[in-house]
Formats: sequence, C-alpha cells, structure tokens
Amino acid sequence: MTLRGPVPFKIDTLFHAGNQISFHWQGGVGPYQIQTRADLSSGAWQDLGVVNSGREATALATEGTAFYRITDLGSN
Repeated sequence: MTLRGPVPFKIDTLFHAGNQISFHWQGGVGPYQIQTRADLSSGAWQDLGVVNSGREATALATEGTAFYRITDLGSN
C-alpha cells in the first residue's frame, strides 16, 4: 500500500481581460473559494463568487487595485 499526502497547491494561470479575471490551479483538496481585498496589510478578505469544486474559475474584476487568493476549504 502506498500512502500519499495532499498534492501541493499551485496557481497555474491568472488572466485578466476586460472586466473578467480567470484563475486556474492544480493540487489541493477542494472545495475552493476565491477571495479578494484592496490592501494586503489590512481589511478582511471578501469571498468572490461561489465555492468551487473544480480547479478553475472566472469572476468580475474589481475596480482599482485588488489582491486575490484561492483558499482550499478542504485542507483544514
């Protein structure tokens, strides 16, 4: 029997076109939630779209500066 740990999480692609931003990633357990906030040092992360069980998502881009992260809800 071979036991394997979780596959490391890696964002492959982040693409911005017009008012859309697309994400694609590998690894992790899932489901996943994309989150955004305007400042990395303060403020709460806000969910962007719905929880996703796949490994890609497209969302509306926010105006101005924005930071994004993908949280793996199944890895906790």
